[in-house]
Amino acid sequence: MNEPSKTSMRRSRSMQLDGNKIYRIRCDKGWTQGQLAYESSCSEKTTWSAENNYKGNGVATARKIADALGVPLTDLNKTEAGEVEASSAQKVRRLMGCLFCPK
Repeated sequence: MNEPSKTSMRRSRSMQLDGNKIYRIRCDKGWTQGQLAYESSCSEKTTWSAENNYKGNGVATARKIADALGVPLTDLNKTEAGEVEASSAQKVRRLMGCLFCPK
């Protein structure tokens, strides 16, 4: 029969988060990526991946990050597929965590 493949089932349970929004909210709280990982019960690798738009995130992981940041999940969802890439300076700041975040 026409059952969905495991790959398509996995895709349907993932979503693309807006890493720039995660970064801004995290910095507004004065958190490092490690603190976000702790508060969301995710690994630092997972929070880094979400913040740097590295890959899609599972809905459960996305919900943990949104809950930790205190925002609705829909606020972190990437709104348009063609959004402008972050500038190089933004990418460097995100890679270095919150070192240069305004306090």
